[in-house]
Amino acid sequence: MKGDKKNDELTLEEFKEVFSACVSVDVAGGDGVDLGEIFFSMDTDHSGTVSFKEMILWLSIYNRGTEESKLRRTYMCKAIWMTSVFTDMFESFDTDGSGALEASEINNVLDILKISMEARGVTESSAIK
Repeated sequence: MKGDKKNDELTLEEFKEVFSACVSVDVAGGDGVDLGEIFFSMDTDHSGTVSFKEMILWLSIYNRGTEESKLRRTYMCKAIWMTSVFTDMFESFDTDGSGALEASEINNVLDILKISMEARGVTESSAIK
């Protein structure tokens, strides 16, 4: 393991390698398994790494209950993660920390999106359609 992270923690790429070595799953996603989604649901402290403890806790929770309850938990984890992502995005756009986006902040977001679209070769008129 590289860098200054703890030795017992896996990055997403390391997790994919370990998971695919232990289970016959196509890491590229051809088997319909989203290893990134599994990884992020395990990473409860949002450190970008998964510790052995996080992995064991996730496995013990996942192995309990019916298939339906396992699916519900997976969707809940995804919803929690998405909420966290959107909260972080909102806070980055809310530059004055007011808890609301003013016109100038919305214009900044739109300018960023416009630059991103132009970089991908998408025109404003085709994006609006």
